[in-house]
Amino acid sequence: MDISVIICTYNPDDRIFLRCLKAVQSQQLLSLQVECIIVDNNSIYPIAERSYVKEFLENFPNARCITETKQGLTYSRLCGYRASSAEIIVFFDDDNEPASDYLITLSNAFSANKTIGAIGPGIVKVDYIDGSNSYLEECKGIFQEYGLEEDRFGNDTSGYEAYYPYGTGLSIRREAFELYTNFLEENSKFITDRTGNSLASGGDIQIVWVCVKNGFLAGRLKKLLISHLINGHKANEAYIRKLVFGCAKSYQPARILVFPDEKNKLSHTVESFRLRKIAKQIIKFRNPYRIHKIAELLGSVVGHYEALDRKVPLFYRTLIAYFKLK
Repeated sequence: MDISVIICTYNPDDRIFLRCLKAVQSQQLLSLQVECIIVDNNSIYPIAERSYVKEFLENFPNARCITETKQGLTYSRLCGYRASSAEIIVFFDDDNEPASDYLITLSNAFSANKTIGAIGPGIVKVDYIDGSNSYLEECKGIFQEYGLEEDRFGNDTSGYEAYYPYGTGLSIRREAFELYTNFLEENSKFITDRTGNSLASGGDIQIVWVCVKNGFLAGRLKKLLISHLINGHKANEAYIRKLVFGCAKSYQPARILVFPDEKNKLSHTVESFRLRKIAKQIIKFRNPYRIHKIAELLGSVVGHYEALDRKVPLFYRTLIAYFKLK
């Protein structure tokens, strides 16, 4: 196989997952040998029993559906990786719709530069399939909408770089992902990423950090286009602020696992006054976007304490409960 496509899924919206599978099926090219592995992470209605999935498996050579019983996106990715055989691995979520030239573009990029370890799309378009409004349009960046005018790659490890690829459509060289699996084996407290109803994240960036830490380049290609399909269940204020909180909360613990020497450098102070000020503004004006800002700040604070193995103070736990961030 030239490319292994791994689709991790858990209780997907059938309308969206069908679009994902159709987009993947359109990638079948005579010049590439592609396998597709669907990993069902304990969906209530088993993925393999859905009619459109059966049809996809019948019409896509080298496609199969397997089950991962351990809950969590990271476990699903590992399951798909172990079942795969190609040197280039592409991870799609069940709400991703890649452009028809996605795989051939990736293959060419990896072949042209052997030092590239991870690649993500340079253009991510958010599609609210159940309709949008001005508020949701402001939130597209939270759902990873992104536009790049030129290719950007690097291997800086000092923090989160703008060129780092998201998890949406993330592709990685097998050699680099094997280093990531070794990292997981050495860290029993690794980030499991999204689990059930939890919106905690961190696994995506850990993959990239392990990649660049070992000398590989990571970045985004301007020619790579993918659509991120968002349904009404996610396109609402409550879900969005929980997503922002979960992503921010995961950052510091994820980084400390990859770069343990940085734990001693973390500041032990927290800007509680600033938090109180922002909280009062949000309580007064009830501006949804401001709630996103405090959700991000609260997530960062919680992640900070968790990375230091410290209990989160009552003040912050109270704010988290008030804004219903869990």
